[in-house]
Amino acid sequence: VPTNGAAIFDASSKWITGTELFGKIYMSDGTVKKVYDPDIGTDGSIDDWKAETGGGQVPDSIKLLETWRGRVVAVSHDDPFNIHFSKLGDALNWNEYPPEGASLEMAISLNNPISLGESPDIISAFIPLNNKSALIGGDRTIQVLVNDPVAASIGDTSQPALNEVSDKEGIAFGTDSWTKDPEGNVYFTGS
Repeated sequence: VPTNGAAIFDASSKWITGTELFGKIYMSDGTVKKVYDPDIGTDGSIDDWKAETGGGQVPDSIKLLETWRGRVVAVSHDDPFNIHFSKLGDALNWNEYPPEGASLEMAISLNNPISLGESPDIISAFIPLNNKSALIGGDRTIQVLVNDPVAASIGDTSQPALNEVSDKEGIAFGTDSWTKDPEGNVYFTGS
């Protein structure tokens, strides 16, 4: 058991989700948010996951976690039409309004006024395709997110977009509802 590892999650939770960024694993059971660092101590360390480096707040009630374009991506049970992205390369920074102003590295959410807006559907899956695009599965829709959602706000020429792939089929909930093969083809369980 890692240091501080006993009883870290709620035994009655319906799910535990996690993702890895730069050798650390970020996890949530919908209530508790933890980070596992295997390099601390002989057995690693599990600590509270807090926004420590630049402010903001790690989203509450996280139901989905992924990693895409060097960011931790979170979907909250309390905000199911929105996606939150940590600062580029920093899962401890969720400040969407940094004092130095907008930059391509800053944390962002889809519903931020300088971003793309909320999803039209409850988000059930986030599938990183490559460094340029990701699929967003909903209860009854599939969309593709192209480019970083903060790019438009800083005059980046790689315009972000949220485009509809299907309005008839969704993707089942969770990170276990999909997989990719070595060629990049995506297989998923429909909603």
